Order: sequence, then structure tokens, then C-alpha cells
Amino acid sequence: MCFILHHKFMNPLYTEKDIICYKSSEISERFRKTFKSEWKVFKYELGKLYKTKQPLRKECPPSLYYGIAKHIIEKGFHSFIEIIRFRSDGVRFVECVIPKGSVYYKNPDRNEYVSNQIIIKRYLSKKETFKLMYTA
Repeated sequence: MCFILHHKFMNPLYTEKDIICYKSSEISERFRKTFKSEWKVFKYELGKLYKTKQPLRKECPPSLYYGIAKHIIEKGFHSFIEIIRFRSDGVRFVECVIPKGSVYYKNPDRNEYVSNQIIIKRYLSKKETFKLMYTA
């Protein structure tokens, strides 16, 4: 999964406080103490701080995006800004935190963050997910 940089947020941002965000998982992971991300199939432990180097930007060849050069980030911890209605019933969400002091990028048009640190806090119930979907 590539993170496409938003034209208004080309430079890295630095968290001054924890940022709540969300990741998606397959339904089968619901009752475990670990979490497997839907896209990269990376296995996380709940409550553990994961770190990587600062996400690095690079320019993607124009041919991949309708002839337009895009700046992308391939490495880092991808997450959703909010839970939106396009997700299916076969997916569960977890609440995450991008901790204070992290480096991150934001793309509000695609509802995404990518950061150098993340903590997977907890699974959300169907009721909590539904509430977040329809109050955002």
C-alpha cells in the first residue's frame, strides 16, 4: 500500500499530543491478543509501541498515476484518520495511537496517515465501529 502525499501536506508533521487513528483487520483476528493488518499482513501485539525510521518520500513515475508524477511513501505505519462507510462487514477495526513526538504525514482526501510510530490499542466492537462511521 502506497501513501500518496497530499499537495497541502508535503512536509512531515510532528505530533504534539497522541493522535487517535484506526487500522482494519480481517474478522478472524477479533478475539486474539494480536492484530494482523489487512493490507501488509503485518502482525502487531496490542499495546506494544512499534517504531520505524522516519517515513521517506519518493517520486513515483508519472506513468503509474495517469501521467502525473506523485510523491509517495511506501514505508511507515499506515492508518485511517476516521472510520468511513466504504468498509465491508468482513472487516474489523482497531483503535490505534500515533504517539506524541512521532513524525507523520496526512492525506485528508484519502482519509490516511502514515507515521514512524504506532500503538495498536484495542479492537472496536461492531457497535463502536457503527457509531464512529455515522458520527464522523
